[in-house]
This record gives sequence, structure tokens and C-alpha cells, in this order.
Amino acid sequence: MAHDYFTQRGGAERVAILLAQIHGEGSVTTSAAIPENTFPEVRKLHVRELLRWLPRALARRRGTLAPFAGLAFLAHRVDDGVVVCSTSGWAHWLRGRAPRVVYCHTPARWLYEPADYFKGLPPLWHTVLGVVMAPLRALDRQRTRSAAVVLANGPVTADRIRRVYGLKAPIVIPPPGIDEEGPQEPVPGVHEDFCLTVSRPRSYKNLDLVTSVFSARRQEQLVVVGGTVQPSVEDSVLHVGRVSDAQLRWLYQHARAVICVAREDLGLVPIEAFQFGTPAVALRAGGYLATCTPGRNAVFVESEDADALDRALDQLRDQPLERSSVRASAEEFSVQHFREVISGLVTRLGAGLEHTTEEDLVDG
Repeated sequence: MAHDYFTQRGGAERVAILLAQIHGEGSVTTSAAIPENTFPEVRKLHVRELLRWLPRALARRRGTLAPFAGLAFLAHRVDDGVVVCSTSGWAHWLRGRAPRVVYCHTPARWLYEPADYFKGLPPLWHTVLGVVMAPLRALDRQRTRSAAVVLANGPVTADRIRRVYGLKAPIVIPPPGIDEEGPQEPVPGVHEDFCLTVSRPRSYKNLDLVTSVFSARRQEQLVVVGGTVQPSVEDSVLHVGRVSDAQLRWLYQHARAVICVAREDLGLVPIEAFQFGTPAVALRAGGYLATCTPGRNAVFVESEDADALDRALDQLRDQPLERSSVRASAEEFSVQHFREVISGLVTRLGAGLEHTTEEDLVDG
């Protein structure tokens, strides 16, 4: 089992932990791991860190980590068994005779969408990046196409895999990364009526749009999980930074809705919230089209602008969704189904059987 890095908290890290438990017998190979920066479950895994010698200050920055990580995986060989690679970066670059299952969270944004990923850089830098990344894209395509099978985490990722790699990838939507039956802990400063957004501080996450709308509305409070704790300039927006799983469960349980207006290839936040009966206010685009159903578990935001988000929030307030219906929709994304699909695929490959179709996955 291999994963790009454990230096942050995100949906890919949640899935990687589960894959390590399913396939890796609790072991995982990664480029860098910073336990205090990622989920506590990583401490329970046996982590083989390829870049243990790299200073932590460099490992924390993906821009400086990237060249070292890519080379580290290229130099790493696995010749026995079956390798499952959880990746949106470099984990699938490793070599060896062992067949590789590539579970793709998305083709690397920094390689194939640099203008979007590196927003704010001067135009000259984008030109330089285009030249520098051309050979890396060629290498990435070669390593991906040499895999035994490439899986997509959702239809948007499957479409991007087709466009970038020319491959048809079976879709295996991951389960929620957090168990709703665990302990809960209240978060100080949260109002009775609040909405929740869970997001790392990335430009494509549209966090500025969300905070500006709630600042102007002054109705529901917005609680922002992710990034760093920030002092509250106004009462309507509360930045709580990182929270424990117990606190996140409490927030999911008590929120009016989760706000999801990023351009996500999948986005685990809605299906995590659905377990608790909490609906999503989600952008009608990207991965949310595969997990959100208007009138059942979500209200769609029609475009990335303040008026559209404001209208969607008003709609949910005027026409609230039944929490029992929302909770029932979460059953479509179970850990058991995910476990059976991955284990069945690994067994087939380990026995020397080819696997390339979605029908094989469905048939187990």
C-alpha cells in the first residue's frame, strides 16, 4: 500500500488510511509523514517514510516536497504481491514487477491544471512551469498506463483520467472518512443555528466566497474547519482551524447544513455529513453531481457567485429537508462495499487474473 504523503488532513488521507487497513495489513509506504499535521489514525499504522532525511520544514510545503517525492517513488521497487497506490501525485510512480492498482483521487492538478492550481503567480511563471512540467507529464502518463488497473473515485475523476491518460477507469466511490457512531465533543463559540464548511485553504475551494456571503447575511453562523484558527472579526464567521474527530462529529450532527462550493473531483464532506442527517448546500458541478440529490439530501448552488449561494441558503431555510431522508442516502456509500471491491480486485490480480471493467467490480 502506497500513498503520496501524510502531511495534511484531507479526503485522500482518509481513504489512504482505510486502504492501508484493508490491503496493507496496517502498513503504508509514503514520501513524508508529519503525524501532528494529519489524522491521528496514521500513528496506528506502520509507516515506511521514503524521505525521513528531509527536513520537516521542507516536507510541510508540497512545492518543495514534490521533486524529492517523485524521485523517491521512482527509486522504490516492489516485486512481490499486489501494490495499491492511493494517489493524486506520485505514489503510482513506484516500480517493480508487482502489479499496481492505482486508486486515483485526481490526475495531479499541479501537472495538468497549473493555471488553476498556481493561481496568483505572474504569467511568466506559468510559462516556465509549462516547460518544466512537460517531461513530468510524460513520465506520469507512462507510469499510470503501465498499471494493472486504474480506479477513479468518482465520475469527474473518471472523465479527467480519460482525457489525461486515455484510459477508461472503473468508478469506486469511497466511503465516509469518519464514523458517525464515535464520541462527540462540543466546539466552543458555536451558535445554535450554524452552517459548516470543511476546507483546506486552497483557491479553488472558494472559501472567500462562502465567508463573504455569511458575513453579509448575518443569519446563520458559518463555522470554518480547516487551515488555522483565526480571530473572529465578526460574530457570523468562526474559524476553528483543525478539530478532533469527536468535535467534527458534533459539528456534523448539529449543523443546519454543510456548505460545499469548491470545484471538487469528488468531495467527501457531503457524504460524511449525510450520515448525521445533515444536508449539503453544494455547487451543481464536479463530484457533487455523483453524491448530492436535490430534494433528498442537498440543495444545489447554480453558480459560483454570492447571489446563487444566498438563494440556496434561503431555499434550505424555507424548505428544510427531512433529516431521516438525508441519513438514508448515506447508506449508498458504505465501508463494507468499498472493502469488498478492493479486496476482490487484489485477490484477482494476485491470482494472475486480469481485471479492467466495472462489471468485474460489480460482480465482485
